[in-house]
Amino acid sequence: EVATLGSGAFSTVSAVLARFDGAPYAVKRCSAEVFAPADRARWQQEAQAMAAAGSHPGLARYYSSWSEAGPGGGALFYIQLERCGVSLATLAAVHGGPLPEPALLSIARQAAAALAHLHARGIAHGDVKPDNMLTAMRASSVEDGGGGGGSSSAAASSSAGPLAACAE
Repeated sequence: EVATLGSGAFSTVSAVLARFDGAPYAVKRCSAEVFAPADRARWQQEAQAMAAAGSHPGLARYYSSWSEAGPGGGALFYIQLERCGVSLATLAAVHGGPLPEPALLSIARQAAAALAHLHARGIAHGDVKPDNMLTAMRASSVEDGGGGGGSSSAAASSSAGPLAACAE
């Protein structure tokens, strides 16, 4: 684990590097051991939906998922995804307020296209919010209308979409 990217009530997403080649990924892990069959099914359903989503420029690429036996007899679930940039919520905070209108329009178009892609496959996202819309870093600034991103010391343009999106 390189760093924690975010956490919620049920899971934590970490930035990781592959041991073999050093490639960057994001790994979503359940926050606590999973015991109940319904909770196990929810994790399995999420991984299956990500795998079934297929390729789309507005969605983070799904790589793998697995479970391991937890120390208390439950299961620990993991989902390996493409590592993206910062969340749209973080991006707005770094920018110091609302993003420029051209950037927001671009982000909205990309999010709508990604959602349409999911819906065409019978998948509903279920949790579309700025914290779940992730940026793909690019080489220009927020003021260019690209969508912003990066850190407070070096803004980069980006775009976003749902389901941990990394769009053009």
